[in-house]
Amino acid sequence: MSTQSSALSRWKNSAKRQLRSPEFIISIFLIIILSYLVLVPLFNLAWRTFTWGPGDQRISREAIPGQFTIAHWDRVLFGRVSNKMVWQPLANTMVTGTIAAAAALLLGGTFAWLVVRSDIPGRRIMRTMLTLPYLIPAFAISLAWETMFKSPIAGGRPGLFEVLFGSPPPTWLSYGPVPIIIAMTIHFYPFAFILVSGALSSVDSQLEESAELQGASRWTIMRRITFPMVLPAFLSSLVLTFGRTVGGFAIPYFLGGPVHYWTLSTMLFRSFSMGLDVIGYIIAILLIVLASVLV
Repeated sequence: MSTQSSALSRWKNSAKRQLRSPEFIISIFLIIILSYLVLVPLFNLAWRTFTWGPGDQRISREAIPGQFTIAHWDRVLFGRVSNKMVWQPLANTMVTGTIAAAAALLLGGTFAWLVVRSDIPGRRIMRTMLTLPYLIPAFAISLAWETMFKSPIAGGRPGLFEVLFGSPPPTWLSYGPVPIIIAMTIHFYPFAFILVSGALSSVDSQLEESAELQGASRWTIMRRITFPMVLPAFLSSLVLTFGRTVGGFAIPYFLGGPVHYWTLSTMLFRSFSMGLDVIGYIIAILLIVLASVLV
């Protein structure tokens, strides 16, 4: 009995010390701030999609402002506008985001291997230069691509491609998923480059040297030693890059808008610009859910 009471007393003293520690107090303070700045607005946004608004009587005569309803979700997900407003933009988002993230990971990982694990000249300069695309704003990369491969469907002055070759570029090269994927890859591969190069730098070279002395080939060393050790960095790069490509706005808007190739982020902007606030809220929630599921 005394043993149990002493254990309980020690547990209470330990709990009191933890509750009074600066770390615990700071954590509680940060949680309160996070709840106020993130959770409360998110709850209000979600609640707006489940209630009738003052202007929703144009949608339904039975709309009573403030009353609970699932009509907004039913209209957006299963109504006549669902394919154009949600499902097709969602498919476009997944296509461009997945391919761009994979391409950025491959490109950034290759550059990281060359800079860290090879003896090519100018590696220090390359390490700096290869991170510059991320410092350039996304809309600047989009405008640069449009200046190079501008199509006549956009009007205005011809692009550099048409000036050099005397004929306009194909539309699929000017606007749509192909230029969006290429521009996103260029803009986001520094994520993979920085993370993978840091992981490669931390790999103990003695492991690779020991394997080489034992007669292992370069491919076997890479497959059995190097790659498993940098795999967490690859996965982190993939998550970060995919999250950014899915939520990116500037590149899909500039390079997809002229041919009506909409993603969730650009459709979110169009919804608010057309005064369809509730549809915009629902699309925003879908983007949040998509990113949360990925993480």
